[in-house]
Order: sequence, then C-alpha cells, then structure tokens
Amino acid sequence: MRGFGIGSFGIGSDVKLFVAVFFLLMSFLVFPFPAFSEDELPKALQEDDPVEDELQYLHEETYVITPAKISQRIEKAPGSIYVVTDRRIREMGARYLKDVIEIVPGWFTIEWTWGEPYIFARGSSGNESDFILIMVNSQEVNNPSMGQAQVYGSLDLDNVKRIEFVTGPGSALYGSGAMGGIINIITKDGKDIDGLQLTGRGGSYNTFEGNALFGKTIEGLEIAAYADYLNTDGFHGKVDQDYQSYLDKLWGTHASLAPGYTKGAADQLDGQLTVKYHDFKFDGKYLKRNRDLPFGWYATLDNISKYDYWQYYLNLSYEKTIIEGLDLTAKVFRNQYLPNWKAQQAPKGAFVWTPTGPVILSEDKYVEYEGKSRRTGFEAQSSYEFAFGNTLVGGISFQQMEIYDNNTQANFIPAPFWPVIIPTPTVQDFPQGLQYPDKKRDLWAAYVEDLWDLTDDLSITLGARYDHYSDCGGELSPRISANWDISQNFFTKFLYARSFRAPTLMELYHVRFGNENLKPITKNNYELTFGLKLLPRFTAEICGFYYKSENFIYNITSETGVLRYMNLGEIENKGVELQMRYDLGRGSYLNMNYTMIDISGKIDGNQPMIPWRQPKDYGTLGANIRLNRYLNLNTYLLYRGDWEYREWASDDTPGDYAVVNATLIARNLPGGFNGMEFRATVNNLFNKAYVAPTDYPEPATLEMPGINFFLELRYTL
Repeated sequence: MRGFGIGSFGIGSDVKLFVAVFFLLMSFLVFPFPAFSEDELPKALQEDDPVEDELQYLHEETYVITPAKISQRIEKAPGSIYVVTDRRIREMGARYLKDVIEIVPGWFTIEWTWGEPYIFARGSSGNESDFILIMVNSQEVNNPSMGQAQVYGSLDLDNVKRIEFVTGPGSALYGSGAMGGIINIITKDGKDIDGLQLTGRGGSYNTFEGNALFGKTIEGLEIAAYADYLNTDGFHGKVDQDYQSYLDKLWGTHASLAPGYTKGAADQLDGQLTVKYHDFKFDGKYLKRNRDLPFGWYATLDNISKYDYWQYYLNLSYEKTIIEGLDLTAKVFRNQYLPNWKAQQAPKGAFVWTPTGPVILSEDKYVEYEGKSRRTGFEAQSSYEFAFGNTLVGGISFQQMEIYDNNTQANFIPAPFWPVIIPTPTVQDFPQGLQYPDKKRDLWAAYVEDLWDLTDDLSITLGARYDHYSDCGGELSPRISANWDISQNFFTKFLYARSFRAPTLMELYHVRFGNENLKPITKNNYELTFGLKLLPRFTAEICGFYYKSENFIYNITSETGVLRYMNLGEIENKGVELQMRYDLGRGSYLNMNYTMIDISGKIDGNQPMIPWRQPKDYGTLGANIRLNRYLNLNTYLLYRGDWEYREWASDDTPGDYAVVNATLIARNLPGGFNGMEFRATVNNLFNKAYVAPTDYPEPATLEMPGINFFLELRYTL
C-alpha cells in the first residue's frame, strides 16, 4: 500500500514547503490554543461565542437524516457518513458544491469536456455522474433514471446549513442511481437565519456574485428566502492540440483552432423559498444557468457551443407525530428540467464523409437541441419507535417520469452510418425518425427498514426496497449493517447492500442507439470500518470496501455494425479509506483523509475495461487555525496520483499533483464592524501547473487553473 508520505508523491518542493510550514505552525499553535475537555467547553466558549450557537454547530455534526430517512446519531447510522457544516464550508472558502466534494473522504471531481464536473465516490461515477444521487432537503434533483445530466456541481452554498455525504450504496431507501453515493444538501430555515444576510464576492476571471438570504418566524409562520446571481468569464485553459488536430493530421486538413483556449463564461440565477406553518412545509428551488461550452460536440475548440438550462422543483410536505413514538411524513413533488444547447459537430475546413464521397466543409456544422423532462410524484413514510430500542421505518412512493417536446435541428442530417453526414444549406429540423422520442414511465416503490439497538453497544439495520418500472421491470435492493462499540474508544461497522441504476429513457428509446432490452446496472457492496475515538481530541477511521458491478451500459458498435446501448461486462472496485482528525480546541483542528483504490473490469469475460481515467491514490491534508475571536485561517492540500487510464491515452495522462488552497476570515472586527465578515480565498496558492483528464484521445488532458483569488464581504442584519 502506498503511504501518504510526501517522499512517495514525487511532487514539487512547493508542496514539501507547505507541509513543513503546516506542521511547524501547528506545533506552535498547540500551546496558545489548548484543547478543552467536554466539561470545560461551555466555559471556554463564553469568552468568544454564544454557547447555544456552538452546541447547535456540534449537533449539526452529530446527527444525520440521510442514511435511514430519520434523524439519528451519526455513530448509529449505517454505512460511511461524512457531514460538512456551514461553518466548515465558510472556513475552507468553498463557494460551490464541487469545492466541498473535493475534501470528502473517498470523493473527488473531474472537469470534463462539456464543462460540468464528473463526481466520483470510491471510483464510482457512471455516465454524467448518474451513480451519484443528489438531493436538496431530501428531494431528488438530478434523477439518474431519466438520463438527466447532473448540473448541481456549481450550486452556490451561502444558504446551506449542512451537507450529508453517504459514501456507498443507497438504493435500499432511495432506489435507482444511489449506487456510488448520496449527497443531501440541507438548506437553512427561517429560525437558522433570523434576519437578513447580504453577501458580495468577486475575483479572478472577472467573476462577480451577490446574494441575499432572509429568514424570520412570525406567529408560527417560518419563512426562508434566498436569491443568488453569478456572472463570470470563467477559466480559459490553453489547448495545444484538440480532437480536430488529430483529424487534421489524419486527413491533411487545417481546420483546428488549436493552439487556443477553452471557453468558460457563465451566468447563473439561483433562488429558493421555504415556508413552514405548523406541520406543513413548502420548499421550492429555481436554478437558471447559461454558459459557454469549453469545446464543441467533440473535444474541438470553437466559438459557438453553449449550454443553457433552467430547472425547478416544488415540494409540499406534511410531518406529524400521531402518538408518542409514531411519526408520519408525506409529500407531493414536481421537478422540471429544460435544457437548450448548441454544439459544433465539425468546423469549417474539416474533412467529412458524405453519401456522395468526401467533402471539405465550407462552414461550421452544428447541432441545436431543446427539450423538457419532468417528474411528478408522492411519497408517504411512517416510523414507530418501540420501547425496547427498536425503530421500524416504512414507506411507499410513486413517480411519473417524462421526456417530451424534444426537438433537434442542424445544418446537416446524420446518415444511417456514423460518421457520414448529409450537409444542408440551412438549419432545419431533423427528420421525425431521427428526433428524440417523447416517452413516459411510471415507478412504484416500497421500502422497509428495522433499526434495532440490540444492546447499548450493538445495533443492526435491516432493510430492503422494491422498485418497479413500467418499462423495465422490478429490482430488489436489500441492505444489512451492524454497528458495534467494542469499547469506549473503539468501534466497528459492517455493511452489505445491493444497489442499482435503471436504464434511462434515452438508453431505452433513443431512435438510433436505443435498446429496449437493457437490464439495470447492479452492484453488490461490502464495507468494513474500524474507528478510534480518543475524546475529546483525536478520532480516526479506516474502511475497507469491495464493490462488484454488473451489466454496465455502454454505447458501442454492435455485431451488426450499428452503434447502440448494450449491457456489457463487470467492474470491481476495492480499496481502503483512511481519515483522521485532531481537535486543538476552540475551533482549531488538523484533519486528513486518504483513499487507495484499485479498479479492474472486463467485457464479456476477457477484454479489459476501464470506464474512466481516475487517480488510484488521492487525499486531503488540512488545518483550521482560529487565531483569535476575530480571525480564522484555513488551509488544505488536495493530492491526486497514480492515474488509471485507458490504453489509447497512455502517452498523455495526468501526473501526480498536489494543490494548496487557503482562506482567511475576519469577522466582527472592533471599530464599528459588528455584523460584518470579510473572507479572502487563494486557490492553488503555489501556482502549481497541473492537468485533468478528458474523455477523448486528443486532448487527453486539460490545463487546470493556476493561482486565483476571491474576496468577499458579508453583512448580517
């Protein structure tokens, strides 16, 4: 097993300097900032922060709702859980969801050629991250079973109370798509805000962002409202050779714009409203984003490709304690997603095949698409806590999923055999036989779980969910876990679960590539965790995991020579995940995590298959230093190394690299600055030159941002 020592990284002296300074500073800080016992904590806090606020913060780190769909202490929750609170988000300088994902044990992101981050959890991602289920206030927003690209990586976090990460399988409660993990973003209620908060930030890439957050409780009516606006030119990465450069060499043409730069401009509006009255709650979110695509349809530089979408969800829920121990929750919801994109297929001067022979294009050829998808449904759940430490949870749900009003147009028509095209003089709709079809599917599901504290030290969770799709049948997802506190300072967890991802509507019914005989992708998951708790300062966990996935869905050439979606092969993920934290007291701490993963796969039992290029070793090393009651310094290092990659890209793959980020916060400074908070963040502090992989042979890697900064002012009334 490769160690986490700097000497084994093979990375630059700037990182070694950072680590040396990091530990030297921490050694010095241990003396002026002694750790406090749990009994001493309230007394220490009275000198700086209200005790009530600190205890609420500790509660947010201790209790979770995602793993079992009811509130429970994190040490009782099944599986691997990680919580990031709003305080941690502020301290590390995170602005968007993808920033937080990078520090979670076992998780990381990769920027792909269409500009949205692919999200990985222990090596699992899928197509467009459809192995990861993303929720806001326990409401699904990316819906993997519809083939909807996940668009929440750029979600702003200024109204977020905490984010719960479940690493590993979640289909036993959440159904399709929760194969790799679950992200549940919990936003602030009116009582959390109790006033008005205004935030403005700006910085590199001509970026400006401003938002307002309001919350109040008036005679039992609790309101939280949020609005955020972002405008940025985005990072422009240099590209020496793109995919068209590869084709130019092949055909002797000169159509590529490389060497050149990717595009990255974006304009985003984000709004949310939450209203509570007695047992009823309304939660609605709206997100509109317009952005330039870094590349066109392929990894080819161009000046016309863009991706616009808007999305919303509406959720009305009811929660009631019927009698002591018996709780009932019910909700109805509606999600809507409307994408509109334009992507260059081939640039002017490119060589293409037509039915009449080869042609050198006299103009850019591009595709435009717009469509709609929606989900409408309900869910009812009840839980009953028996007197002897046994809680039974059960529920049923229904969803109707639709894709409709699809329209594709272009200044060419695809011929039956790719890559042959039929150029047209004007932009026109695709023939009806080539349009995406309007399709609808129904999903019925039922789940049950038993959370049983057998003794004070031993608890088990047994559960299963059955999902039945109107177009691809049913799937059973069982789960069993056991949590055992071996002693006061040691604990262990075991988990087995089966998870799945149903074929998407596009995979089943695409007019050219669809296959109505597809089966769900399935995964069997095993985890074993050992933990150490030396309260109140030091905690550590090590988790070994093994996953085996079957029936992967790929768009490949079939035996008849036609591209189509097919179930092929199996993939095994196995590895070890380590995390540690040392609290220095009064808000200062050290933390680290490290993941080593090995991925292997086969198609039809023999041909090697690696679904993505990704690091086999990755981790985070960080520190938060509370300098005094006014100033807080946070710094962390992200390491990615030993990349796994497809053989055709073996000559150009990312090397090992480490990037350091730092954030300084000043709040409530003396001299009339009460209620004000200043935040300064520097990303890639040592200006490390590094690249990320793409999903094309040319360019196989993309330049990532060098040193960049953002300044922020927040005022709370």
